[in-house]
Amino acid sequence: MKYFPHPITKINLKLIQGFVLVAQQKSFKRAADLSGFTQSAMSAQIRTLEEQLGTPLFNRTTRHVEMTEEGEHLFKSAKHAMEEISASLLDIQNAIDLRVGHVDIVCSPAFAMGGLGELIAEFSKECTDISISIREASIDGIVSALMVDGFDFGIGPMVDVPDLDFAPLISDPIVAVYPRAMIATRAKSVSIEDLAKLPLLLLHKSTSLRQQLDAIALEKGVMLHGQYEFSQPSTLVAMAEAGLGVALVPEAVARQQHLVASSILKIRDVKLRRIYAIITPAAKNLSPAARRMVQILKSKSGTHGKVLLDQ
Repeated sequence: MKYFPHPITKINLKLIQGFVLVAQQKSFKRAADLSGFTQSAMSAQIRTLEEQLGTPLFNRTTRHVEMTEEGEHLFKSAKHAMEEISASLLDIQNAIDLRVGHVDIVCSPAFAMGGLGELIAEFSKECTDISISIREASIDGIVSALMVDGFDFGIGPMVDVPDLDFAPLISDPIVAVYPRAMIATRAKSVSIEDLAKLPLLLLHKSTSLRQQLDAIALEKGVMLHGQYEFSQPSTLVAMAEAGLGVALVPEAVARQQHLVASSILKIRDVKLRRIYAIITPAAKNLSPAARRMVQILKSKSGTHGKVLLDQ
């Protein structure tokens, strides 16, 4: 027996979409504006759907558009169906985007020395066809990469920059790396007042960490004397190893170095930490691949002595 499909099976999905939009907006004009059609075109779509179904779906007046009983019944089912279809299509697109695509990351050198390698290695195992570009930069460079060059996300110090969202990721305490030849001590910690009496190796005054140090010193009524200033924490550690002074750096940076002539002291009685954050433009939605990389980053952020912050 030959099967003749019921005419309802030939209804175009676009007609259902138009119907749901008019029902939600309760206006042909507003629905037309949202869909990009003219009002007459939207009205024609609804008339076509009503003709195919053999029943009116709206009671039209000069002031109001109200659904008929049949329209109400169709709307409940159609709205749910359209949401399910949209979700399924989005899932398919996300799955495709996780198999192919590209992610641009910009991060501070201090973080690049830490967990970035493990992040990329794990992500590459899972998303084998996603290409990755990485740029090291100061906070000014991170801001430029995100706002001007269109990078997906950045990893850097927590600062106050308009139009960027900072999601706290890890909190890294600041420690003192001291040359054992310069300071003979078995203590495990040192005060900010004691540090003020020593030749210090400090980051440049333009850095957020240096500004935090100076603010705490001012609060304690002391002044930190910088023997030398550098822009990278790893350079400070190298100078401490050479016996040139005491370096004040994030703990993760200090522990990544192979210390031979120096030791690490905690700084007591002050909350001195560098907070790293995931940085994104305020109005930007991450791609599926970038979102997955951020998820891996968060899961890895508890390693190497780092502490995951509560979101």
